[in-house]
Amino acid sequence: YTEILSELDFDDELIQSSLSDTELGKYAFTVDKKINSKKLIEELSQSTPLYPYFKDGEFRIKSIKSKYTDSTNNIIKAEDVISYKYSRTKIEKVYSSVNVKYHYDYGLKDFTKETGDITPTESGLSGDYNPEHEFGEEFNQELVFESKYIRHEETAVNLAKYLCGLHANQHNLITLTLPLNYLTLELGDIVKFDKLIQDRKIFGEDYTSPNSVRNGQIIYGLFFVEKIKKSLDKVEVSLYQLHEFDFELEDVPEMIVGCTDPNAINYDPDATHNSVCEYLVVEGCTD
Repeated sequence: YTEILSELDFDDELIQSSLSDTELGKYAFTVDKKINSKKLIEELSQSTPLYPYFKDGEFRIKSIKSKYTDSTNNIIKAEDVISYKYSRTKIEKVYSSVNVKYHYDYGLKDFTKETGDITPTESGLSGDYNPEHEFGEEFNQELVFESKYIRHEETAVNLAKYLCGLHANQHNLITLTLPLNYLTLELGDIVKFDKLIQDRKIFGEDYTSPNSVRNGQIIYGLFFVEKIKKSLDKVEVSLYQLHEFDFELEDVPEMIVGCTDPNAINYDPDATHNSVCEYLVVEGCTD
């Protein structure tokens, strides 16, 4: 991902910031037709934990990580909240398994490999995870995700684990209206509350608790700023509560480019990705 940002002449600070976020592996693809660089980055980012956006004409990146500490300097005081409402992500966006299709064949115009179903317990949730108890009997929703940008099995499995952990349960959503002293908040910031607004829980949960547990998953007292609107007299913010899904990453092998044909004179036994092979040509009479 960072190599692509560099190729497109993005600044070093942006490239380094993407390195500090959750890396799932390596990406490789073929561009078989002209594509806008902005669209390319947006499509590629869907196969990563990164969320690209533009602000003041500049390209920026934020991410939702699989694990957080409780530290953040962005504290929202409950007494400052002018108004608020809350909800949860739709149950249609909860998945009990994820299957990532990858290794796209541009000749066949189809995906040739898939991870098979990855479950939440493989994504770092405890064995107490029980979607039927939480969402009703026979609950079984599979996300089939297609990525033209992945060719390594390990990267595909890591992405499946990430998506499965992210969508294993419903997330609490809070929409706030705040005064102008919150103008410094930005999209992608991590925030928390000093105490419950009006001393009320939402859906029976204390959303300020640092490590509550629901359906086998730790619920942080932290929120991701997913939308923000600033005006002359107020700041409107949409918040997405963060969950933990601290899964073990699959090791992605190094890509070694070389000839993989043993019959070639430049055969490289260590090569993992084929390049140009050379063959010995013996000239002489063939009659």
